[in-house]
Amino acid sequence: MRFLIALALLAVAGRSATAQSAHPYNLFLSDWRPPPGQRCDLGATPALDALVDTAAFYARVSAITHGSVLFAWTRPDTLGSQRPEYGPMFDSVFVVERRMPDSTATVIHDALLATLKRSKNSPSSALLRLDFDGHPTVRTAPSLECPPAMIEDSSRARSRARLRAIAGKEPRNAVIGFMVGRDGATHESRIITSSGDDKFDTEALAASAVLHYRPALYNRVPVAVYVRLPVRAQQQMQ
Repeated sequence: MRFLIALALLAVAGRSATAQSAHPYNLFLSDWRPPPGQRCDLGATPALDALVDTAAFYARVSAITHGSVLFAWTRPDTLGSQRPEYGPMFDSVFVVERRMPDSTATVIHDALLATLKRSKNSPSSALLRLDFDGHPTVRTAPSLECPPAMIEDSSRARSRARLRAIAGKEPRNAVIGFMVGRDGATHESRIITSSGDDKFDTEALAASAVLHYRPALYNRVPVAVYVRLPVRAQQQMQ
């Protein structure tokens, strides 16, 4: 019996294929590029065998024959502190896009969770795309991480002018920290490094409240992140 089970697993694996994708854009099911003015970085290049017990995974999804789904995976010990008030709490595996019923994607999601190799030596994150056309094909790519991008507008210009007026001829430097939410708004601003001028620090905090960002993106999904922002100002010499 064990011999027959082993043969069955080998047969499933033999009908399956894995490939390494050069770039996350190749895995998205719809055309996507970052918003103008926002850059994106790539995580480490993952290998499927380092993430998943492939034979066990293919056995669990052998009944699925059609559709495509793209997952983002993050190693649980690298998720960090997540704040539910700033957006949904991510699982270590979540669906980015799918072309199949939600119930089918859930079966694949559960199969991935059940067959993940929970090792600290595995990559911290990855994209996994599964295409089913009679047999599963799995492709992997690095995760796509896009830091928040500040939007320049009239409010920011007015804040800069007030900071220069308060600073006077002496240069003032402070560092403020805040959360940038999934909507791009700032939350919980505080002074990390004081300028030494209470009035300047207060105005710097007020300026951070009117800042607006293109939110950080993790594999296209908006996420809340913490930002440290240096604030420097000096009145221009006449």
